[in-house]
Amino acid sequence: MFTSSRFISILISISIGTIFCSAQAALGAAAAEVRNEEDHRASGRRVSSTSNDDDLTDLQRQTLESIRQIDDYPMYVMTYYGDYGFGDYINSGTDSYSQNNYGGGCTSFTALNRNGYIIFGYNHDGFWSQVQRSVIVFTDPPNGYASVAIIRGDFSHFGNYIDNPGEGTRRFVWRAPFYPIDGMNEYGVVISPMSLPSGDGISDPSKRTLHLLHLIRLVLDYARNVREAISLLKQYNNSDTSVHYLISDAYGNSAVVEYLRGNVVATRNVEPWQVSTNFFIDKAAPDSILFLCPRYEEAYRVLESYNGLITEEIAFDILESVSAKGTGYDGSGESVWSSVYNSTTGDVNYCIDRGYDNIQRFRLPMIVDLADIKTTANPTRLDANGKMRLVARITNLSPSLSSATTVDFYLSRKRRLNKRSILIGSRRVPSIAYEGTRNIRLRINLPDEIKSGKYYLISCVNEDGANNDDDEENNTSICDSRIIVR
Repeated sequence: MFTSSRFISILISISIGTIFCSAQAALGAAAAEVRNEEDHRASGRRVSSTSNDDDLTDLQRQTLESIRQIDDYPMYVMTYYGDYGFGDYINSGTDSYSQNNYGGGCTSFTALNRNGYIIFGYNHDGFWSQVQRSVIVFTDPPNGYASVAIIRGDFSHFGNYIDNPGEGTRRFVWRAPFYPIDGMNEYGVVISPMSLPSGDGISDPSKRTLHLLHLIRLVLDYARNVREAISLLKQYNNSDTSVHYLISDAYGNSAVVEYLRGNVVATRNVEPWQVSTNFFIDKAAPDSILFLCPRYEEAYRVLESYNGLITEEIAFDILESVSAKGTGYDGSGESVWSSVYNSTTGDVNYCIDRGYDNIQRFRLPMIVDLADIKTTANPTRLDANGKMRLVARITNLSPSLSSATTVDFYLSRKRRLNKRSILIGSRRVPSIAYEGTRNIRLRINLPDEIKSGKYYLISCVNEDGANNDDDEENNTSICDSRIIVR
């Protein structure tokens, strides 16, 4: 790893062109081998058995059995199965959850250059004695978006269950998703909080007040981009306005959201990167406030040297370097974990207690939108058992990198797929970057079961379900010309 004193000079000396080429090469290969999202459930050491707890539902049992200890600090990981009731909670008009103050100082940045990855880095600063028994939680609520987030043990009291697992402490597991610190959802929206020395209290009596961490859950569960995240935050009061949030999305947008002068103020990125630490941004020009925090300045300078085009490894180097400059706006505390999220690929990386040589790696399957936009055939008139050349044009309409999948070709008497449609060939579709297009070609001999007559040639991408497709209605394309078999 780079030392703090040499870090910036070394980074600036590296060619931006080299990073650009490396990032493009990585984008082409990133989705070739997608790790199963369930990998984290089998890793680590199981905390407890629930085999004798007959009062649990199947989903509750699965949740408890998914809890694993993944290091000795300790830090845990779990999958929350089913609905944790957040939608009901924000509409109920009551708040039964404690209003802890956030405290501590942190560093966040996001690298937004669309020629590479959209990367978000975050140092959570504080004291490990306060946040130990924290847990990485994967959620997928029935009426919200799937996400991954770190839940602080002292806010959710998750450690009470770890220390004494049983019926009396399970409520601390059920409430855990309500207290995310930093996280990313399946649309590539990432959010993290940072403390401020003071806050401008806002209390609109017409709005419900949510805990500052419940607002993070609100964004993770219901926002598809930065614009939607800001809109959601404006609909609620914040229980603690001595905090601001950095939010980014997979489209290359970001904003620092603050509570000022009785309003929710969003400072959007004006460069392909944005940084936030522990002072109010309040729409200031980013390069005019560098002197306010050494961590802010160092992260800003490095991102500037790369024009916001970095890798996950460089993100961790930045986090390690700024951590060495001291943490917290009062100079106290330490970086208890570092997070790096990749909104392009769904890769999620955590480093506990500055253990930068021991990164915990996961993947959140991202929402993509593959569209089968055109299908052609040559020739369109041929004899039974004849040879035909097929082409399907596939594009990725989502900002996230798609996983490798397949495109299937059918002949059908109807202008739609049905149980009588005949599969005549399949071809692998490699991963596709945002707004990328691939022409998939296949040569076939017509199968023996194809009888004389007129057919529609139909191609369909992602029938194998390799991608979490946002719009399956555009996955099918029909050839303009009918196929005539003589």
